[in-house]
Amino acid sequence: MSELKQIYNTRIELKKTELSDVKKRLKAISLLRLSLFLAAFCAIYLSKNNIQQVLIILGFSTLLFVFLISVYNQLKSKKKYLEAYITENTNEINALKGVFTPFQNGQHYFEDEHAFSLDIDLFGSQSFFHQLNRTKTSIGEEKLASYLNSNDINGVEIKQKIIQEFSDNLDWRQHFQVTASLTDKSFHPKTLVSWMTSYQPVLSKKLKLLPYIISALSLIVITLNAFDVISTKTLMLYFFIGLTISGAYFKRITTIYTSASKAKDMLSSYSKLLDLIEKSNFNTPGIKDEFSSIQNEHASPSVSLKKLTVIIERMGQRNNLLLAPISNGFMLTDIKYALKMEDWIEKNKLLISKWFETIAFTDAYLSFANYNFNHPLHTCPIIENDKKSTLNAANLRHPLINIEVSIPNSIQINTTDFIIITGANMAGKSTFLRTVALNLVMANCGLKVAAKSFLYRPLKLISSMRTSDSLLNDESYFFSELKRLKHIVTQLEQDEYFIILDEILKGTNSKDKAEGSALFVERLINSNATGLIATHDLSLCTLSTKFTQIKNHYFDAEIINNELFFDYTFKNGICQNMNASFLLKKMEII
Repeated sequence: MSELKQIYNTRIELKKTELSDVKKRLKAISLLRLSLFLAAFCAIYLSKNNIQQVLIILGFSTLLFVFLISVYNQLKSKKKYLEAYITENTNEINALKGVFTPFQNGQHYFEDEHAFSLDIDLFGSQSFFHQLNRTKTSIGEEKLASYLNSNDINGVEIKQKIIQEFSDNLDWRQHFQVTASLTDKSFHPKTLVSWMTSYQPVLSKKLKLLPYIISALSLIVITLNAFDVISTKTLMLYFFIGLTISGAYFKRITTIYTSASKAKDMLSSYSKLLDLIEKSNFNTPGIKDEFSSIQNEHASPSVSLKKLTVIIERMGQRNNLLLAPISNGFMLTDIKYALKMEDWIEKNKLLISKWFETIAFTDAYLSFANYNFNHPLHTCPIIENDKKSTLNAANLRHPLINIEVSIPNSIQINTTDFIIITGANMAGKSTFLRTVALNLVMANCGLKVAAKSFLYRPLKLISSMRTSDSLLNDESYFFSELKRLKHIVTQLEQDEYFIILDEILKGTNSKDKAEGSALFVERLINSNATGLIATHDLSLCTLSTKFTQIKNHYFDAEIINNELFFDYTFKNGICQNMNASFLLKKMEII
């Protein structure tokens, strides 16, 4: 961890030096602008009797002032970027200490009927998503959550290579993330895609040449008026004819502009992200295929989005009460840029969704890459080609528990095997179930896992650990659990899953629970299912005499000097020590 902290600190110090220089230059340009203004004012005052000199001074100082403003704005943007860069690396240092408050925890990505997300602390405060998430765009965050929820076991090795190459390219990765962090998040890209996909033109293409014809005629009319060939009255009549034409389309153009203008800042930022993607040079097929899929032989996506941004900005001139009437009266600018907007939509509305998809893919995978980079002690899972084995993990740990206090355990489970885990209260059964489950989800996503070694056969995960009753749906706890178990059985009929169960049938009496649990486990064994079940019911362990697929393991607890001691170690056999009575007495409940 000290090496990682040093890496981030070095990057912070470099950018602080650069930021200090930028701040000095901003101050210098501010002073220069003020000096230019005062100098121009004095020069104009001294030359007030010479109109020609006044115009020359005014024109030159205006051009220089505009140039200085341009340089100032560029430096201001750079300052904003450097500050975001420093914040990004500072957040990573804090994350190494276990502080994840700057990152979204994904609480709203819970799915009630999901195969496992409710059981393994996948979303919510201090969840895995909370530790993992470094996405900067709304679509990237959604994509990251969808990857975790997907239960997708295809192409694991490809995913690993994608994550590895992104992880190795720290400079590019952070450049993309910092640029993305400056993105306007007030407007969701899906809203724009939906609008464009369903958009129907409101202007006729026959109008395309009209603004250019009117502009050319305007130049002629204004020139003729300047040489007194036509009267000012005629010029004004011509002007109002142009305004009337523009006014006829005012409402329709307003509808277009209102919808598009909300996305202007977002489009500008996404154009920069696409530019970074287009100029990248990655070798992994998974990245190259994704990035090349958005290339266009006519114009790159970044250039196309930038062009759209310019069109929206030009349309925005209609809000200038001084310039808008003149430009519309003499050049029909509203019609001109509205037609350009509709032309852009027609050419790109089927492409823009894919552009955003590639940004989301990149943003999500950079979070995976960042996680791998921050966890150098994790190991990359090896895919098991022997279908007889499902999982063989050494020194497996829970990814959310500090490595200094977590107890590693090893597990080996073959295909069609089912491990029954018994143990005392608080001995570590449930934590171990979640350890296995979360590491399986991570492995399926292509991530490194918290283990010394991890050889596995990719399997979808399904679990039942945190079933609850529902007052809203008038469901008892027992009925909710039965529904969950029914769902598991149904899914097993359709596909192969790794099953994790924690104390099933808790909502009924002991005798009924023991009989029902035994019958359900037998059903799973007959379905050739593979997985783990934790229970306090020792009678389930006797199933191992009937089914060779069933293996018994346990977590132990010992009472030493009238104190309860846990070693949190996964052992072969059946637990013999229970501690409920001891805890009741120890806490003076009985």
